[in-house]
Amino acid sequence: MRGRLVFGILLILAVVLVVGIIGSSLFSNNGSYHGRNAIKGVPPFESIGGKIISYEEFVRFIVSRNLAIYLPTWLPKKYSLATIWAKNTSHGLEFPLIIVYSEGGSITDYRAREDNLVVEITKVSPAPLKQYIEDGASPIYNAQGKLIGALFTEAYCPTCISQKTIPLAIVRIDGLEYLISFRDANTLLKIVHSMKRLTIK
Repeated sequence: MRGRLVFGILLILAVVLVVGIIGSSLFSNNGSYHGRNAIKGVPPFESIGGKIISYEEFVRFIVSRNLAIYLPTWLPKKYSLATIWAKNTSHGLEFPLIIVYSEGGSITDYRAREDNLVVEITKVSPAPLKQYIEDGASPIYNAQGKLIGALFTEAYCPTCISQKTIPLAIVRIDGLEYLISFRDANTLLKIVHSMKRLTIK
């Protein structure tokens, strides 16, 4: 029982940013999205400064922060980059960065759902990966056998269209955390394993 409680708490912590980013449909007072199971009080990303940015703005942000950003080099068939979101403040762009891929690049929604691939990039959270694994997540290792992430096959997804859960990978590389959601766990792992450092020219 205690293990399930700890797992539930850690899962909520793990997906809090994803839920925060996907929360615009939950910010209504009527709580109609998935009824009483919806998480209330999470503002939409736009209300806290989230906006679509150009690829050039994205690159300038990476260069200005001297960041090593890793993105998928393999995508599911017909999937391509749809848009990039970032938090815009009086001091310029800030984390999170949200990269959205969809079929034909047609869906730009930053919220997790079955028909898009969302890669949210943030600073690393304090929760250790091994704790997620001890509480039920599957470990993700890189080609050298180093633990780089944890996979939840059924993370709660209040913004999904036809289901209540979606696979979620939490990946940590070079001081950044990537929360990646996609409808199929095996495909999601293939996406994760294809991640390479973005080359800025």
